[in-house]
Parts: sequence; C-alpha cells; structure tokens
Amino acid sequence: MPRLYVIGLGPGDPELITVKAAKILRTAPIVFVPYSTGTNRSLAYSVIARYVSGSARIVFLGFPMVTDPGVDVLLRNSEVLCNELSNYEYGVYAVLGDPALYSTFYKLHNLLLTICRDINIEVIPGVTAMTACAARALKPLTLGDDALALIPSTRVDILKSVIGLFETVVLYKGNKITKSVLDLLRNNDYELTYARRCFMNNEIISNDVDDVGNDYFSTIIATRRKYF
Repeated sequence: MPRLYVIGLGPGDPELITVKAAKILRTAPIVFVPYSTGTNRSLAYSVIARYVSGSARIVFLGFPMVTDPGVDVLLRNSEVLCNELSNYEYGVYAVLGDPALYSTFYKLHNLLLTICRDINIEVIPGVTAMTACAARALKPLTLGDDALALIPSTRVDILKSVIGLFETVVLYKGNKITKSVLDLLRNNDYELTYARRCFMNNEIISNDVDDVGNDYFSTIIATRRKYF
C-alpha cells in the first residue's frame, strides 16, 4: 500500500519548513510538485530543491490559477499521481503554506481516493501565510478572547457579515481587494496592514494598502484593537 505524504512547505522560505518535512523530503523517492500552467513556474519546487535527493523523481502537476480548475484537470493529475506513486513505497506531494488552507491537494483528494483505493495519506502541516505575515508585521492575530476570520478578498458577501464581529480579519488573495472593501474596513475602525510575499524575495510589509498591485501572494491583515 503506497503512502503519500502531503507536506506543507510554509510561505516560501526554505528555512521555514518543519524538521519532519525536511526529513521526509530528503529520503522520498518521488515528489509531486504543483505548478501554475499560466506562468509555467513552481514556487514549491524552489523551496524543496535544497532538500530532495538527486535521485528522486520529480513529477510536475499543472494547475490553472483559478478557483475551479475543472474536472478534466483534476482527473488527469489524479491519474498521473496514482500511476506514478504505484511504483514506489511512498512519495511526497508538496504544497506552499499549509495543506488545509486553499491547497491544490484537497482539490484532488476525493478523486485520488477513488482512483487509488489503497493509498495511505499522511498530512504534514506547514507555516501559514497569515502567521508568517503577522510575524513580519510584528502584529498578533489574536489575544485573550479575540476572534479571527480568514476570508478571500473576493468574498465581499461574507466580509460584510463579519465586520464588527471579529477583532481580526485576514484577507487572502489581497490582489483582488477593491477600494470599497478597504473603505468598509477603515470605516469600521480596522487598522490595515498589507503584506506581500512574506519571508520571500520582493517582500513588502506596509500600512499603505491603497495600491496592492496584482501579486497573488498578497495578504491584508485588519485589526480592530490597538496593541501596545
């Protein structure tokens, strides 16, 4: 029965992966790495490159950078993963951040279980973008009994319903945020921090959130409480 380790690589700094993740990567005979079919680049590969063995087989799985990649893409990648993994005792599926938050793996999960009925899956968590960016901004996400909401900036419907209920609101996909959303947060006494590519090259941490640009790896941290 092949085992698949789904490893969270953290925000993009190779030094921020866990000891357990590094240990498994160093011995894995096969590693599956998602990449963007729009850019033909894989940030995940740049993180694992220093850890994987020179003899390891690297299999790239292409995904479009959209919310719903489509059944054909998911089925094709699931079949490739299952067929390749069957030749090994175990392998690794590597994703940025933490696998539980917006990762490509869980888009494949159900199909993979149907195609690879004997697969054994173990998830190794990773540092999330929101905790990495909070660290860079020297800003706590919660204290005491504070509540935290994590929302994609595209979900304005949900954002409107949580404003005022949560002391901290973290917005992923910050490149999609609109001026009206920023104004809504400000008008409800939230202090805003813009964080881009935390712990990576071209990192930006700023209180100026009016021009966030088009970088997908952008996060907005909105807090209602001033911490001293």
